[in-house]
Amino acid sequence: MRYLPETEVKSVTRVSGVLPIRNGENWLPQKIHEIMNNLEEVDELITIDDNSCDRTYQLLKNLSSLYPNLIVIKNRERGIISALNLGISLAINEIIFRYDIDDAYSPDRRALQLHEIKKGSALVFGDYAIWGDGVKRLGIIPTAISNNATKLSLLRARRNPHPLACFSKNLFNDVGGYLAADAPAEDHGLWIRMSKNAVLSTVPSVLLDYNLNSKSTSFTNYHQIKQKTFELNLSWKLGQDDLESLVNSIENYSALSALMPFGEQRFVLHLYDLLHPQFLKQLSTINQKFVKSYLKSNIIRINNLNSIACIALDVVKRKIYRRLNRL
Repeated sequence: MRYLPETEVKSVTRVSGVLPIRNGENWLPQKIHEIMNNLEEVDELITIDDNSCDRTYQLLKNLSSLYPNLIVIKNRERGIISALNLGISLAINEIIFRYDIDDAYSPDRRALQLHEIKKGSALVFGDYAIWGDGVKRLGIIPTAISNNATKLSLLRARRNPHPLACFSKNLFNDVGGYLAADAPAEDHGLWIRMSKNAVLSTVPSVLLDYNLNSKSTSFTNYHQIKQKTFELNLSWKLGQDDLESLVNSIENYSALSALMPFGEQRFVLHLYDLLHPQFLKQLSTINQKFVKSYLKSNIIRINNLNSIACIALDVVKRKIYRRLNRL
């Protein structure tokens, strides 16, 4: 369903960027310049210094003299959850754009994601590239291309990058914002709660160069995040009509994917999503059999795909084989 009234959505012209930073002096001032150049003068960028031990806060204050729409605040608590909730609470605009200080963004990001918002979405993602410690390109992860498919892709978590999210502040507030109980997968918990109340979409274009930093919290807490993601997935659910739509639109989804960059990879990842246990257990017996039969009939096609364009696609294909063998 639409979360915002159509008349209100189409009038959206301003956004609030929210950027939590802890010890980010190595990326300042360059990254702030890049983000501000991608935003409009009518926008704002709220930066939250999360108890940095370096010169982050002073550098941000210096930069605020160059950019009137750069807001600099200190997080009186500690941690990304409190920093993000604080920053979003201070945003004056309805549409929130998440940023991270060590990532790079496409100049088209604002226009393309805002276009999806104006079409009625309340949460928007996009394709992204992964870089190992900012120097080695590891591959591309294509996102889903419809509301229901995007909701389904949430179950795999990695297809919906946190620092590329664009969403409605009203929706954020209505679902309770970031919750400490969801840590260290607080973004995943937020997306699942949002998905129950709004239209989701993605931009089939690479909008983010995601820096997989070997010293980052998401890297060092991988196993804890994986366990919490599994727990949060238990609350994921779609209505019967949406479930039927996903099953009935597999062929159509294949045709739509073929028209887009990384089309075959995008489609294979969708097939992988359809095999998620949390999705399958909500289907009728007939639809479960149909999905399994369809994937088995496409094994040869999946096996012949070029894996260069998509990160770890061979791993995904092996998981599909193993899952089918267990069904």
